[in-house]
Amino acid sequence: MIQGVTFDCWNTLIYVEDLEQVFKERVKRIQKVLQKAGHHYPQAEIADRAFTVYEIVRDRQYQQGLDFTPEEQVRELLRILKVPASDPCFSEVFTTYTGAVLDAPPKLVDGAQEVLAELAPHFQIGLICNTGTTPGRILRPLIKKFHLAHFFKVQTFSDEELIAKPNTQIFQRTLERLGLSAEVSVHIGDDPLTDIAGARKARMKTIWFNPGHKEESPVCTWQVSSLRQVPSLLLSV
Repeated sequence: MIQGVTFDCWNTLIYVEDLEQVFKERVKRIQKVLQKAGHHYPQAEIADRAFTVYEIVRDRQYQQGLDFTPEEQVRELLRILKVPASDPCFSEVFTTYTGAVLDAPPKLVDGAQEVLAELAPHFQIGLICNTGTTPGRILRPLIKKFHLAHFFKVQTFSDEELIAKPNTQIFQRTLERLGLSAEVSVHIGDDPLTDIAGARKARMKTIWFNPGHKEESPVCTWQVSSLRQVPSLLLSV
């Protein structure tokens, strides 16, 4: 019998409609901060270096199950750009880098709030988020703004844990805080590796959220194309 449900955050509960625009705006604002500090770089160079940092983030997560925190990302970006580590512009670059998502605020995935409300009376609910460029300190207020926070008994953010999905430890820590075992818990997420493979390795049941109807399905317990399918599925188990 299922007693607990953990959710992925990005592209499962919330999403950014235009990631490319957010990236461009981040680069543009970083350029302005650097120029003010006396460091002059074309936007194309900053964008190229920022993408290099993003690849490090993905490699750390996918290959090592570790988080490359937003602070580490900014330090690496400035290092690649040859901006001295002691430069006082770090703080402003960090604020600009991590807050860029607020310029094009994320949106709720269809049914997210209603589904959580339907599940809450029956299950312990947790959130497990690989934060990427947006730290938990920014995501928490966003989740609260969307009126989702009160549904979660536990919110786990990779930048605060220093580990990331698919590392089994981030699932295990969340379940420990929920007071549940993996055998009575299910994880819902859209990423075949970080969410589904990671949760399976942690011995949880899994629901692959596949709104795009991708044909190559990972090994999972169940698959849904809409979050609205989840309550009836879990309540019938």
